[in-house]
Amino acid sequence: MLTWQYFYPDKEVPEGIRLLGLNDIYDLRDRRVRPFEYAVQTFGVNRPTDRIWTQLMNNEVDIKAMVEKGSAILSWVRHRNYRLVRGMGFV
Repeated sequence: MLTWQYFYPDKEVPEGIRLLGLNDIYDLRDRRVRPFEYAVQTFGVNRPTDRIWTQLMNNEVDIKAMVEKGSAILSWVRHRNYRLVRGMGFV
């Protein structure tokens, strides 16, 4: 978020950028942070020219829908990890 504040000092940080920034510093107090991060990862956002970045910077992203999508992904990951540990783990 420091970069946003440097380049856009007079503009409020968009919610999606804020959530990603919180994930970057592992501040997970907002329960939407991890699900939002997982949803954004589904776009394969590796290039600054990807459309999602423009949408994030213009506050055009449906945060609630993204959090719901990410929550479903996290639920699957947790379930899969549980099954893997139960099936392959040993004491």
